[in-house]
Amino acid sequence: MIPSTIFLELISCFIFLLQIKAQQSEQKQLANGLNSCPAGTISLYTNVLCAIDQHCQQVATGSFCYRGKCCLPSVSNGNSAGYGASCTADRHCAFSNSECRNLVCYCRPPYVYNGKSRTCRPYNADESEEVNDALTRAQPIQMKCSQNQLTFDGKCLDLVNYNGICEYSHQCDFRGGVCLVKRCLCPGGQIYDGNGQGRGVKECVSLNGPPILENQKKDDNQPTDKKNEVCMDDVQANGLSDCPRLRHRCWDPKWTDLMRDQCPVSCEDIIVNYPELLQSINRDISPCDNFYSHVCDGFVRNTDVEEGKESVNQYSLAGKEMSAGSIRFWKAIGRADSIPLLLMIGSSPSSISSMTAA
Repeated sequence: MIPSTIFLELISCFIFLLQIKAQQSEQKQLANGLNSCPAGTISLYTNVLCAIDQHCQQVATGSFCYRGKCCLPSVSNGNSAGYGASCTADRHCAFSNSECRNLVCYCRPPYVYNGKSRTCRPYNADESEEVNDALTRAQPIQMKCSQNQLTFDGKCLDLVNYNGICEYSHQCDFRGGVCLVKRCLCPGGQIYDGNGQGRGVKECVSLNGPPILENQKKDDNQPTDKKNEVCMDDVQANGLSDCPRLRHRCWDPKWTDLMRDQCPVSCEDIIVNYPELLQSINRDISPCDNFYSHVCDGFVRNTDVEEGKESVNQYSLAGKEMSAGSIRFWKAIGRADSIPLLLMIGSSPSSISSMTAA
């Protein structure tokens, strides 16, 4: 006969196992119920919870919040234009009543997404309160905050200067700032620069100072004049740049100004945008390292210009007759020896072609 104490312990263990099983079943039902991702998307990691899209996008670019759960478009299903898919224009979203908002395909307000019919439907007040609440959360929250505030997590938060009290890193009103121990500070290994190294930008900078290109060093190993920054892509705190990876945005109207400002080299902002000249560009050589080798056909140092030919600043079209009226200057860039360079484009592609022809 089993002693009563052992029998009671067995009963307790059995009840405990039943409770665990019930909890697991409840969680599974919840994941497959209201919190399931739309067709064509997958759950981000193991059910990352959210209230707005920003919560998900902090974890993974391209993810979005749907019914309290972070979802990500599935690459394998081939549904690249469905709800939650990446986009740059409304026409990329291939379902009715849709729009491209924040580079993600959403339902156009006041429509809401229905996971069963996989369509954007008008808001239905007769549906259950729980479902309506979940559908509402799937849409970005629209709030109007004051000029010195931002919208985050469904509320207005004050922008905070360095060492100010904060709740989230988004509040830190300077580049690279993070909210640490409730204050806006710089990450480890960085210090606060309220003038952005002469550029008037508040930011966190590396203790080692800004990166210095070989062609930008002076005798004291310090950066040359600030105009040389046109030959530098912006870098992150780790010394690496996102510019090459995001180069496709250089020609996106929504990103052009920002990209050309922060990524001048990757965006070829120092290259004339004419096919006749671009065909002769040597992309293996940086224009900031060796400009006349970068533009490998048609440009030489002015010291090599033949006698009787017109010199255009420090660089000229090689050995070609040039009419001053047919030349205009597009953009100046700096170099280590402080010699400005000028790119030239003709009044028409045909005139450029004739001048650059071998």
